[in-house]
Amino acid sequence: MASIEEVWSRSYTTVLRRAYEEEETGLFDPYIREEDHIGEGAQALLEIKRSRFRRATSRIAKTQLEDPQFGQYWVFPYRRTLALGSDAFDKVRMNDINPSSSFSLSILDAYGSMRDADVIAAAQGNARKGEQGSEIEPFDDSKNIGSASNAKTMNEDLVAECLAQALNLKMATKTGQLLFVMSPHAYARYSVIESVKNTLINQGQPTAPMAKPGMLLRFTPIVYPVEGDDLEGDEMLNSGANYHECLVISARHMVRAMFMRLTMKFSERDDLNAASQWLGLESSAVTRLRKNCVFKVYVSSTG
Repeated sequence: MASIEEVWSRSYTTVLRRAYEEEETGLFDPYIREEDHIGEGAQALLEIKRSRFRRATSRIAKTQLEDPQFGQYWVFPYRRTLALGSDAFDKVRMNDINPSSSFSLSILDAYGSMRDADVIAAAQGNARKGEQGSEIEPFDDSKNIGSASNAKTMNEDLVAECLAQALNLKMATKTGQLLFVMSPHAYARYSVIESVKNTLINQGQPTAPMAKPGMLLRFTPIVYPVEGDDLEGDEMLNSGANYHECLVISARHMVRAMFMRLTMKFSERDDLNAASQWLGLESSAVTRLRKNCVFKVYVSSTG
């Protein structure tokens, strides 16, 4: 027979997972595809690189055999934990598996922030390739728009330039979502041109001649924190005295691999005088599925 702690753990896990799906705490959750995997690592994508038909040189010429060249992207998960202590009073007051309690909401907020940080880190970090995932594919800085010393003014021309870059890199499709990830400061300027952005594509602006009607309608702004806010290293959008970094991401070329979904366990800590705790467990990873599916945009903080 299951103990009361096991029943609480299973019930709370179910409730929190459902609450997270309803709340959509993570900014990228509606756009990034998820897959379930097991093991220490997994192939997120196995594809055959480009082949081509060849013209026969004569009627009796031998057909040239094409040796398929496989491209592979790997994910290696991180295991994360969140241990929240609770005393005897807390067990009654907060840990009643109530998804709307402040205790539950703090867990959901931490979980959503962690998932968002994974996307930011994977978008501008190293991807793992090769037969065993040992080949490193670094972020390609050559596709960026602007630089720290040459930041761009946020206006409709910059949005058009970003779209043109996305089209040139074959990031934009009618079935995929282009995510414009920016700081609150950059969004304050971006939001001014919201009414203009939909007309840019339909008027056939020369900066994006390959664009098709409706494509820019999927150019979605996402506001993400800058330095601080408990973010570390490549998990954040950087900023300087005169610029803010933004990212343009092709959502269809990113994937989140889930090795263990959010699981809550109620237990007692023998090392802390038998204090009780809720322990949250999760294991996942995010990776790019193409080299050129993301680029940075440096937006001026003064204009």
